[in-house]
Amino acid sequence: MRILLVGFLILVSSWQVQAFTPTEEQIQMFQSLSDKEKQVLIEKYQSGSAISTKQKVERPVDTVIPLSFERAGGDHVNDGAQLQINSKADKEILKSVLKDEHLSESLFSDFNNFAQTKLPPKEKLHPFGYKLFAGMPTTFAPVSSIPVPTDYILGVGDQIKINLFGTKNESYDLVVDRNGQLNIPSLGPVSVAGLSFNEAKVFLTDKLRTLGVGVETSIAMGELRSFRVFVLGESRTPGSYLVSGMATMTHALYVSGGLSDIASYRNIQLKRRGKLIKTLDLYDLMLRGDTSDDTRLQPGDTVFIPRVQKQVSIQGEVLKPALYELKNENSLSSVIGLAGGLSKNGYSKSVTVSRITAPEVRQSFSLDLNADKGKKFHVENGDSITVAKVEGETDDLVKLSGEVSLEGVFAVNSDTKLLDVLSSRKQFTNDADLEAILIKRQTDIAGKYSVQSASWLKAVANPDAKDNIGLAPRDELIVLSKKDAELRKTQVQVVIDALDKQEVLKAPNTKVLVNGPVKFPGSYPLTEGMHVSDLIALGGGLLPSAMLQEVEVVRYQVIDGEKRQIKTLTLNLEKAIAGDEKNNIALQSYDALSIKRVTDWEDASSVVVVKGEVAYPGTYVIKPGDTLENLLTRAGGFTEWAAPQNVVFTRESLKDKERQEMDAMADELEKNLLFSIKQNSGTEGTNANSAQALVALGQSLVQKVKETPAVGRLVVGLNPEELERYHATLQLELRNGDELYIPKRANEIVVMGEVSRPASLLYQKNLSLQDYLKQSGGITKRADDESIYVVRGDGSIVPYEAGAFSLMSNDFVLKPGDTIVVPMDVERMSPLVTWTAVTKILSNLAVTAATLQTLGVIN
Repeated sequence: MRILLVGFLILVSSWQVQAFTPTEEQIQMFQSLSDKEKQVLIEKYQSGSAISTKQKVERPVDTVIPLSFERAGGDHVNDGAQLQINSKADKEILKSVLKDEHLSESLFSDFNNFAQTKLPPKEKLHPFGYKLFAGMPTTFAPVSSIPVPTDYILGVGDQIKINLFGTKNESYDLVVDRNGQLNIPSLGPVSVAGLSFNEAKVFLTDKLRTLGVGVETSIAMGELRSFRVFVLGESRTPGSYLVSGMATMTHALYVSGGLSDIASYRNIQLKRRGKLIKTLDLYDLMLRGDTSDDTRLQPGDTVFIPRVQKQVSIQGEVLKPALYELKNENSLSSVIGLAGGLSKNGYSKSVTVSRITAPEVRQSFSLDLNADKGKKFHVENGDSITVAKVEGETDDLVKLSGEVSLEGVFAVNSDTKLLDVLSSRKQFTNDADLEAILIKRQTDIAGKYSVQSASWLKAVANPDAKDNIGLAPRDELIVLSKKDAELRKTQVQVVIDALDKQEVLKAPNTKVLVNGPVKFPGSYPLTEGMHVSDLIALGGGLLPSAMLQEVEVVRYQVIDGEKRQIKTLTLNLEKAIAGDEKNNIALQSYDALSIKRVTDWEDASSVVVVKGEVAYPGTYVIKPGDTLENLLTRAGGFTEWAAPQNVVFTRESLKDKERQEMDAMADELEKNLLFSIKQNSGTEGTNANSAQALVALGQSLVQKVKETPAVGRLVVGLNPEELERYHATLQLELRNGDELYIPKRANEIVVMGEVSRPASLLYQKNLSLQDYLKQSGGITKRADDESIYVVRGDGSIVPYEAGAFSLMSNDFVLKPGDTIVVPMDVERMSPLVTWTAVTKILSNLAVTAATLQTLGVIN
């Protein structure tokens, strides 16, 4: 190339006129030509040359500087036949040989045309981040004028500045020697290598205090040490570099001129004595500003830059077109995310991935980024990704959304119908309601919206039917969900919101309402030509509980612009669905369709559960009026091991009520506790630690109350010995969700509360309540011995008279499954909180759990 350029310059050097200076652009153009193209241009002007072939032209010395460059594949070459020419040197050559300004301008005019014709400009993609460290270093001197952090580790060569003032005024600039020591006058050598700067300051300050009373010190860092590191691999200028003690991996990359075009930006390795210390991903720095892996260097470290292993190109309408190295990114969406996503002109429906699938065979894939298939498309090494630009106006497009496999926009013309866009079931998801498709239409730009509905099933059955609706530009097709009620409501609300925004006096809100036994009751847009049957279809269809003989349409009318009047129309629902014109009437704005429910429909599906010791436990369907006696008869009665006197009966409505009461109790307790703490905070003798402990206890109790499940137990009696209660229990009417548990005969008595050792004790008929208390270690000092009570197995509570206890009475009869509760004497506790409420809650929770556990209801 150099020979050709010199030959070209010799050909034009015979015209002796004023000196001519070529522009940088002309020089660059000439350099961009191939050897063959340069030869053609030279031969074009050879016929006008007055130079003898034997004439010699002296060539300037040291004006052409050889630089290495990279061939495809990354091999470095530096041979004499393919040298690049420095533009400054080229200019000097041209200035020294070009004499004829007119000829020169003519020549370069032709040359410009020739170069532009032969070499049209091309946009070249570079690796992402290639400019971050690009450039040749102007100096290899270490950087020292930067702040030193307190965790900087001192080493050989670091300078410490020590200033003494007070009773002694001296200054020392000391350097850490090869032994890692500072030689301080009057103190001698002091070891500091390996200490952080902060540790060294503290250490030296203590040492310097021994120089005398009143000596103050000021210690600062001076010049930082310098050391050599190696930057190897795919660096633009690999080699050994002198860096400062503060240098990091990125600093080494910068001073070495950056990375080559085939370098890995995501696997830069720091090696120390042959071991891998850290791997740096420059994408973390460039995309997220994360410098946590930018490790500080030490003497002799090697920063190794391997070749890129997996790379794709991304071009077109993305924010940052470039070559991207892949690490953990495998899907198309994640790779485009590296490029910053699509630009405002990017067309997400048209992304092309070009891939070499076999030698000399390239395959292209056209993908839609809005579809899961497009998002999850697997990207491979060498793929070329191009994002298309949105071209032209969008007036000829319709939008498809909702329960379809591929959302997006589609081109339409004057003949396009619903089945042209949705031609197959495969285009829908499994959740799609094929009977309910909404079409939001805007006939004119910035005009009002109207809404139509269609059934895809009816359109397929009869393509000529009105359901195969003709589509228009800017239509939005929304396929509703048939399973997710909340999603369907959201899809419909989008359309209703658009209608609400355009509501005015002369154009009222086109909205209707359907309630009762339909699958999706609620508000729906009034579509063009909507009838009763159309609204039922939008509501998801009738439920089995719907009454077909009668349906009401409540209609609102404004009379003379002054009064709103309600009119009720009664129709036959079955005939309306069949399409009878008299009953399937056209609907108006604000109409409300009220569908009635079949009488006793809910009661017909009521069930109760029987568990435990009956002949046939299980779930039973009940009818209104069924009693507990009927249920026990159907369940086959009790087994021989049953304990009917300890039966547990729960009801759902009682659970809800109990849950509400527990929540209210927890809230009230929390407020009372905080109020009492505040009220007594200034009381003399109040212990702060005690108050905090009580607050913690109160909060723990509140949390326990909120987490405890409600039982919903109704105390019943199936003990034949209690005849009146027994008959009342048998006549108890059942409700949906009731549960009856008949436990086995219990053999234990539970003792809990303020006793030395709460326990479950074996039931013995001849033992009294006092005997069971003794077996539990007796009552504690905190016990309220006048308020002891017994919880029977059926849930009823029987107080134990204090007089009887004091007289050692044995006339109190205990039964298997009973729970003895010894409560706390609240009068002995701190008045800081309302301990009566606290102990009541604790007792209720504990007793309920203990009783059910004794009976075997819970484990």
